Amino acid sequence: AAWVKCSGRSKERTAASWHGSSIKSRSAAFGAALRDLIDDPCQLGAVRSWLRPEHFTHAASGRLYAVLLDMDASGQPIDPVTVAWAARRRGLRTDPARLAGGTGPFAVASAREVRRLGTLAQIADAGIAIQRDAADPQLTPSRLIAAAARRLESVRDATMREPGPADAVAAP
Repeated sequence: AAWVKCSGRSKERTAASWHGSSIKSRSAAFGAALRDLIDDPCQLGAVRSWLRPEHFTHAASGRLYAVLLDMDASGQPIDPVTVAWAARRRGLRTDPARLAGGTGPFAVASAREVRRLGTLAQIADAGIAIQRDAADPQLTPSRLIAAAARRLESVRDATMREPGPADAVAAP
């Protein structure tokens, strides 16, 4: 079973199928990262500076990650039951059984994959917007190129503003 249901995806986005990964495999990566972080909450300190809720392309997964960050910051115990309870208090419904079974030692690697997939999703979104702009017959080529550059620069700037996993995690 997939970690989250990805309803509401546009056909354009699904058809893009960027980097050969399906919605189901991306959802599985997000679920694995969350389960791994729940299994070893100490790893939240290693990822909090560079993994953001926005990197999770499914909003509910990002909101669940935000719950984990808040619980960790306030010193609450983190396990599948307490996370499900805290999530429910924020309007997120999840089954504790779906939060169990993580592999804590892989939490940082799983988080790196979420960030990579989130960045690829931002790039795909920019590409789709550029394609949409290119279909506008009133847009001159020079304006299209300028608009495409702005879209791609915003993705580049967003990734450069944040420390990356290699910058934030020292070798053991």
